Amino acid sequence: MTVVDFNQLIIEYAQSLASSPGNQGVTFTGQYGYIEAGDPSGAPPFTVSNVVATPDTTTYNFSPGSSVFSSSQVVQNSSDVPITQSLALGQAVQDSNSTSTTNGLSTNYSITTKSTFTIKFGVTDGNSISEEIDATFGQTFNFSTTDSNTQTESQNWTETTSFTVPPYSQMTVLYTVLGGTYIINTTLTCELQGCVWATLNYPGIGDVKEIVDIYFVIENAGLNGSYPPPGATGTPFSISQPGEVAFFGGTGEFTGTQGIQSIVTATSSPLPGYPGQTTTSTTPLTSINSDGTVTPASSPIPIYS
Repeated sequence: MTVVDFNQLIIEYAQSLASSPGNQGVTFTGQYGYIEAGDPSGAPPFTVSNVVATPDTTTYNFSPGSSVFSSSQVVQNSSDVPITQSLALGQAVQDSNSTSTTNGLSTNYSITTKSTFTIKFGVTDGNSISEEIDATFGQTFNFSTTDSNTQTESQNWTETTSFTVPPYSQMTVLYTVLGGTYIINTTLTCELQGCVWATLNYPGIGDVKEIVDIYFVIENAGLNGSYPPPGATGTPFSISQPGEVAFFGGTGEFTGTQGIQSIVTATSSPLPGYPGQTTTSTTPLTSINSDGTVTPASSPIPIYS
């Protein structure tokens, strides 16, 4: 994980300028910064704009049987007549989503963006998708740190279902919330433009504030080349000439845990010592709702935001 420190690039440029041929005895004072709007020099101010985070995919399918919660209950019938048992099923499941930067950029200015995007989550069932929901997220990406930004929300999955247990049998009821943990790669982009400065000390002259376009800083660092995203050569910027926009391309991750649908698998089997067959049936029950509750699976699949 790498965050390009533009402050360090300015320092390296100033040191390179001080030691360039013809600058005998010139030293970098350690002072540097970014040109602001209205600077007396009239130089173009340093700006950061068009800060965007874009997921590399808007579809994520969990593997068959993937779940975020599972529990079972057993009902026994030792009588010679069928019995009907009502079971309360449910669980509060903690959904979470998190953003992190793997290849980013830091300056003296905050580089963040709150991105809203919709991911279509599904659970694969053989060669098809058994259930899908659209989940809409609003999350902040901070280009300047590899620390994660995490949000959590509790979703209450509840259901009451009745089962008929045959004579001398037991019913094992498995309640499962399908879903799982996801990792979605994200492309981070922004645009830089303008000038920075560094103070050099010249023998017989004193301190001089040298102002330079960011093109020269990027070129000096050998980071001008591919965009977006950062290439294998480690050149995350693209700028054609002084005065032009420098495009930056980085990468991040959008990760989390998402529940999609609850199902009940009921397995009826004879009690020990009694004849009979074992049968299993699976019933879809609920899908996630926008207010943190759940709705019957037969209802339109809502959007979670």
